[in-house]
Amino acid sequence: MKILGYDEVDWQQALELNLIGFDWYLTPDLVKNILKADKRVPKGFAIYAVEKGSVLGQVGVLVDKIQTTNGEEKLGYLWCIVTRPNEVKKGVATLLIEEAHARLKAENARYSFLGTQKSLIAHNLFRKLGYFDLISYNTGFKACSEIKSGSREVDFNPICDEKMIAAIFSQYSQNLLGFVHRPKNFVSIRKAWGWMPLDLIGLFLKNNNMAGYVLGINEGGIVKIRELCCPNSQDISGCISALERELKPKHILFHFISRKSIICCLENRGFRFINPTYSTYMIKDLKEKQKISDIQRSFGIESNKFQMTSIDYY
Repeated sequence: MKILGYDEVDWQQALELNLIGFDWYLTPDLVKNILKADKRVPKGFAIYAVEKGSVLGQVGVLVDKIQTTNGEEKLGYLWCIVTRPNEVKKGVATLLIEEAHARLKAENARYSFLGTQKSLIAHNLFRKLGYFDLISYNTGFKACSEIKSGSREVDFNPICDEKMIAAIFSQYSQNLLGFVHRPKNFVSIRKAWGWMPLDLIGLFLKNNNMAGYVLGINEGGIVKIRELCCPNSQDISGCISALERELKPKHILFHFISRKSIICCLENRGFRFINPTYSTYMIKDLKEKQKISDIQRSFGIESNKFQMTSIDYY
């Protein structure tokens, strides 16, 4: 079995894999756009297992940074891990993941990170390969009521200003741990990947000062928020009101929030959170020195300092 890069395999077979696993229409043009926008992705794009001309499986790899109590560390993402259904339990995924680990170690990455569901066969495979459940995925929702006209605590401006979004996130993430290191073109990167549509992007203003931003989707009367960022958590309620007033959604949905203090703010605003769910984020110490409790502590999960939203995941 050969290990090849995207340019070395039949792109139509690679597309088939991504349709099977993720309903993701991965074309050569999309790959080109991703490589142009996201400089963390290697030139080979992804790793493929090939036998007798058949593309049997795929794993994507990229190296990023994560902030821990021990300082900045390199972290590798494993994304879009998939094998053909008739190749399951034949060692294809194991071969690909072990190749990914070797490449991450060559880049001096300390950790390998991925997302999956506990209900999948793959979850047990990841555990056998040294992964632990780091944090469970959660989701929060509320039904919206009509906002009466009157004084406006916060205003919403539907504009995509990447420089301002980056500045707000930098202010918010000071003294936090986790996924706090982002490229300046982070929003453009997320758009380039294509599988996470972002048609709701805007800034919040309070007394003519920036109060935060939102990244998400507005469809069918439901506002699906990937990230709502407010340096001052007391502004969260006003930002929710601004969205309700301007967009008039029937429901608002949050996709994963890592910090308990933010969840509490939203619960006080009427949101109902589901946790745990079947989805989970998993971690492996590539140096095999830390227990999961040590990793969770160094990431600040229990101390309310671990920063991650669903937009950080690949």
